[in-house]
This record gives sequence, C-alpha cells and structure tokens, in this order.
Amino acid sequence: LREEERTRLEGAKVDVVYRRGMIVSGVHLFLSVKRCGLSFKFIGRSEEHMDTFLGFVYREQTLVLLDVHNRWCREEKAKAKEREEQIKQEMYEGYDFSRESEESRKIHMMQDFMGDAKAVQKDEKYKEVKAWQYEKILNILLDKLSLVDPIKACSYDIQRLEGKKVLICDPSLGAEARGH
Repeated sequence: LREEERTRLEGAKVDVVYRRGMIVSGVHLFLSVKRCGLSFKFIGRSEEHMDTFLGFVYREQTLVLLDVHNRWCREEKAKAKEREEQIKQEMYEGYDFSRESEESRKIHMMQDFMGDAKAVQKDEKYKEVKAWQYEKILNILLDKLSLVDPIKACSYDIQRLEGKKVLICDPSLGAEARGH
C-alpha cells in the first residue's frame, strides 16, 4: 500500500543501474545509466572534452533492440546446428546406423546430449533475453552504445541545449554508428 502511494505521489521508480568508466566511439566517458521500467537514460561525462553527453532509449526502442537481438540469437543457433550436422555427417560418412547395436546407439545418443549441453553452457551470448532480464538488456544496450553528432537543430538555442554529441543505441549499426 505504501509503495502504491509513493508511486502515485512521486511517479515511477528510477534506479541507477550502471556507473563506470567506458570507452564509447573512441572517447573515454564516465558513464552513468538510469533505468525506469524498460526506458534508459545514458549520461556520459568526458574529462577530456569537459562535456556531458546524453542519450535516451525508450521502452519501444528497447523492445525493438531485444527483438533484433533475439532474432540474431535464433539465426546463430540455427547456423551452429547446421554446421554441427554437417560435421557429424562428414564424421560418420559411410557408417551404417541401421546395423548398430542398442548399446552403441545409447552411447551415440549420450554423446549428442553431452555435446548439446556443453554448447549451451559455452554459448551464453546466443541465449535469448526476456524483457524482465534488466542486466542482460543493459549489456545489450552498452554493446550497441555509440557517440554521434546530433541531428541539426532548427535554432541555435535548441542546438545549444542538445550539446555537441549524443549517445545512441542503434540495433543494426551498434557501436559502429557514425555521423548524424
């Protein structure tokens, strides 16, 4: 009941989820990330440039990034499975599975199972991320974080407020985003 009252009076809870130094697009920043639900605010402070850079990723953009990431995970898993099948086929070329004993069949099944378990443990980056896994979402966003020139503003006052650079998370370009 108190939490509902606090939310009604103060609004949604904002947490600082990241506060460390990081190199973004070749610029060393002290990066602070605030999260409210699935919306993120990036604040990068550069000692070298004596400037502060801001970036926002809203809920809808976060969901798009998650969708792109999860699609990539599924594609990579499918490619890995194809490669594994091809390797298995090359390894057992000419082997007649129909003449194999029950014990050999069990051994092969166990080897396949153990191989899959090891692959799953090894390929943590290929796991799909759910919307409630905030730390993993943050890691995806940090991987795609880039410092770019802002879109040119229509007036000098607005341009002055925006700053010289902005932080963005682009799902297709990732940290390689350049320009404006």
